[in-house]
Amino acid sequence: APVPALGAPEDAPVPALGARAVAHAADDVPEDTLCVICMEEPKTRAMIPCGHLCVCEGCAQLDACPLCRVGVAATLRVFV
Repeated sequence: APVPALGAPEDAPVPALGARAVAHAADDVPEDTLCVICMEEPKTRAMIPCGHLCVCEGCAQLDACPLCRVGVAATLRVFV
């Protein structure tokens, strides 16, 4: 659908948002609490040894921390 120009009538078509964008907008989830990989789930895993809390359970199978690139020996589930 075309994007209405500035000053367009109120009944002009508006582009639809994807389901994911609508869900996050409705939840009002702060972006800094979301996984840095998928941006869909809350951060629940800390990387060992660096300690960065940055990924969800589904994205925790990494060889290196996505924030500092230090090798990951293990992940730790964090309850916030």
